[in-house]
Amino acid sequence: MIIPKHRTLICIIRTYSVAILLSFSSIACAKSVESTQLIKEQKWEQIVQEIESLTLDNPIDPKIKDVVIALNALGITTKASSEGYLDHGLPYPWVDIDDTPEIKALSDQLSLLLEKGKQEERLLKIRYPNLPWDEIFDQPDAEEYYELLIEICECGDTLDRAIALYLQPTYLLLHQFYQTVNSPYDHILMIQSNSFRRIQCLGGGWQSARSEEEKAKKLGEYQEEMMKFGHFLKERFFSTGN
Repeated sequence: MIIPKHRTLICIIRTYSVAILLSFSSIACAKSVESTQLIKEQKWEQIVQEIESLTLDNPIDPKIKDVVIALNALGITTKASSEGYLDHGLPYPWVDIDDTPEIKALSDQLSLLLEKGKQEERLLKIRYPNLPWDEIFDQPDAEEYYELLIEICECGDTLDRAIALYLQPTYLLLHQFYQTVNSPYDHILMIQSNSFRRIQCLGGGWQSARSEEEKAKKLGEYQEEMMKFGHFLKERFFSTGN
């Protein structure tokens, strides 16, 4: 079968058109990647400058710096940090995550309610000095105190939920990090969440029970763990669409 010349010409044109389109598409994609990378580099440098301007008198320790910068670049605001020292401060590295305005307001509200609760409790004990506490609690004028306890519990639950939601992205980053590394148990980074939110090694609290030699050895190991986490965070920032 003989294919007419005009059909052959059409096929050749279509083939070249597809090739040209694919070529332009590849160029556009490459330029997009370069543009995204440039934006990320600019954002990283901007955060570095912002943090350095805020810590002129007390620069961020080098072994903790990548973690601090990367967390902020990923939208997790920090407020304090240390790589850990043997002669002052804590003998392990740590990074404190700043609370949101909502969490700060709820914390203040809970503190006020707890103080009010203590005052109400003292008044009831003064009013009924000879009654055991379970009987004081049954008195009619203890109803206000009972309602206050309910309010304290509700405020505490709301605060716990707000903290859990806020820390979720950080927990996820730690979970993903430990899918890539296999660390000894006491090296594992966790978030301590009491009156503040702190990333530190599980074994940090055990340092006070160790000899000076063992303490120094563990400090180095914990710093290495934190630096590995910093490297992971930095790679993640530059490889994702943040």
